[in-house]
Amino acid sequence: MSGVFVLDGFVVSDEVTEAIIENEMLLSFFLQKIKNCISEFQFHYSALEAYSKQEHVAENRNEIWDSISEICNSTAQVSRIFDSGSRTKGTPDQKDFTKNRGELLTVLAGLSKDDFTELKALRELRNRVVHFDEDVDDWFLASNKSVDRTMVWRDINDSTKLNHDGSTCLIQSYNCKTGILYNLGIEYSFHELHRKMGKIAKGAHQADVKLSKLCPNRSNMTIK
Repeated sequence: MSGVFVLDGFVVSDEVTEAIIENEMLLSFFLQKIKNCISEFQFHYSALEAYSKQEHVAENRNEIWDSISEICNSTAQVSRIFDSGSRTKGTPDQKDFTKNRGELLTVLAGLSKDDFTELKALRELRNRVVHFDEDVDDWFLASNKSVDRTMVWRDINDSTKLNHDGSTCLIQSYNCKTGILYNLGIEYSFHELHRKMGKIAKGAHQADVKLSKLCPNRSNMTIK
């Protein structure tokens, strides 16, 4: 088959293969960073699950929400490494290089277009959870100021049955039993998020294996 490279069912064009080999050191670095982010995700997800199962769960409110924030940060970092076309600073050449680097990693990891769409959604999750200021401003402006208003933030119960007539703003609530985060009208399943990150972790491992076969003499890096 002319013009393509085949390795364990991994088929890419000669042009992409050359780009992977040429940028091996950079790709190796970002694969290591992805591994670190996934490790951090697993650590905080395990902590979240442990805190959620304790008898007096209300006493762990701060720990639970700290874990949620760290989980969102870890997933956003992984998303940004793959979906690198959103870079806003730099010259056109620098932006193109960063975008192409992300695409090479996506190819190596064997991620599909659907996987890529989910990765972008992971970064949106972090932005919605951490940067919700303007959403709260909008609710306040639109709410009925003639009635008692309620704001629910960093709740750890099932608050989905709260009155949503404009007097209540459910900013954030985490259901410890179902693993679902309610954030300004949007639901996120952290159990599903755990499954998705597991798939990405598998893809990152496969990418590392493929890169080693394409480049037997991998660059030496010191991780401190």
